[in-house]
Amino acid sequence: MTTRRALTFIGIGMAVLALVGCPAIPAILIGSLGLDSSGPGSVPGGTQYHVLLFAPTAVVDLDDLSDPAPVATMTGTLPGGPGAAYTSINYMLADVPEGDYFLLAWVDSNGSAGFDHNGDYFGFYDWIPGAFPTFNNNQPGYPNVNIPSSGVVDVDLVLGVLGT
Repeated sequence: MTTRRALTFIGIGMAVLALVGCPAIPAILIGSLGLDSSGPGSVPGGTQYHVLLFAPTAVVDLDDLSDPAPVATMTGTLPGGPGAAYTSINYMLADVPEGDYFLLAWVDSNGSAGFDHNGDYFGFYDWIPGAFPTFNNNQPGYPNVNIPSSGVVDVDLVLGVLGT
């Protein structure tokens, strides 16, 4: 095959892709979880953390995070052992469906292997334009995390501890 013919085929292939469209990359939600000073201020390596997205119609029950079931979740474990101390945690949820959501994250800072809203770091995302993110222990009045059909959305939360 000549170079001219090969370039023609490549050009036709690119034109077909432009007309048909390349498949969209599913949306990815990334961000960081900052720990405020209402708790111990840091958590050791080996601690589990959780990020949950709830449907726009969900009323999140802090006594039972499985009802209603989250639309998307991720669980991670901080690297290292008790000698490592973390004050912030990066997270990533891949393949998030398009839509508006409530975002809740929690860190098992008391080591109970379950969510305890009176002992674990947790918080809802409730960004106010122009304001510095702060700990929010109440579900916002509306779903405020908008996930497009594709791309990357960056959402940072501040987590706090109640009852300390």
